[in-house]
Amino acid sequence: MLRSALALAAVAAAGVLPVVALLGPLLVRERGWDAGAAGLPAAGQAVGMLAAALVAARRGTLARPALGAGLGLLAAALGTAGLAAAGTPLAAAAAAAVVGAGSSGFAVHLGPVVLGGAPATHLARLQALLTFVQSAALALANPAWGALAAGFGATAALLGCALLTGAAGGAALLTAVARRC
Repeated sequence: MLRSALALAAVAAAGVLPVVALLGPLLVRERGWDAGAAGLPAAGQAVGMLAAALVAARRGTLARPALGAGLGLLAAALGTAGLAAAGTPLAAAAAAAVVGAGSSGFAVHLGPVVLGGAPATHLARLQALLTFVQSAALALANPAWGALAAGFGATAALLGCALLTGAAGGAALLTAVARRC
């Protein structure tokens, strides 16, 4: 279960983390929006993440973590596709809020599964491993998404991220159905 969760975290990091940090500014430049618009997707993502985290803190997570993680990734994929299609800075901010809410929903469901399966003596090691897996995935993905954006535009790279994130969400949902977790 731990290997599957770490693999899912790696794919999610490769598909979700570059969306606002790398591809958002490229999209702003590609669309010819002014510099003031550049911060709106990042702000939208932060609002979405905070909102989802507050809901999870207040109401708890779903009883089936794989289901919650999968739904979170599908929401993030939908937000990423919306960001690719955004015609205005406000639409980009709204789409990025969906990305943030989805990624937060994913994290609040996957984190307890990863950390809950470890003995207390190994929590720091497991957190370090999770950080390593996500950082390594991001280090490999960012140049690839950047090259795709350079060759075909930020919209194409965002759609690629949406497809990758959606596939990861679908895999998590299939796991949830198969294992009832």
